[in-house]
Amino acid sequence: MIPVAFERAGRVSELRVQPGDPVRRGDIVAVLEPSGTGLDDTAASRASLAEAEADLLIARTNYLKKVQLREIGQPAAAEDEEAARVAMETALRRRNEALRHVQRVNREDNKRRARSPTDGRVGSVLVRSNQSVSAGQALFMILPGDRPR
Repeated sequence: MIPVAFERAGRVSELRVQPGDPVRRGDIVAVLEPSGTGLDDTAASRASLAEAEADLLIARTNYLKKVQLREIGQPAAAEDEEAARVAMETALRRRNEALRHVQRVNREDNKRRARSPTDGRVGSVLVRSNQSVSAGQALFMILPGDRPR
């Protein structure tokens, strides 16, 4: 039998399997409550990333327009093109920061999910919903076996 555990401590919010249920490797079998660290708000972090990507697109378009105007001989102040380039670089940095934040949120969110380490069947359930658990505490025992259908 193979134990299944969370990577971190917390309160179990959801048990998705019962004894005898078939599981596949990687199936989510339990979920912890959000920790309240601020990294759990995946929707807000993704919205910030989408906004930063839109701002980058606008800044890049503005910069390219300034470059094209200069290339066709339209009189444009060099400082306008430089300001547009700086705005584009700032928007790129902001987008990269938002992307890194989304990646951190996703990593933290993934730690809230216990996954089956192998194909098989749930042998025993060792915890209840709303129970506090320690990092590494066994939640389930999985009986390895044939791939479930």
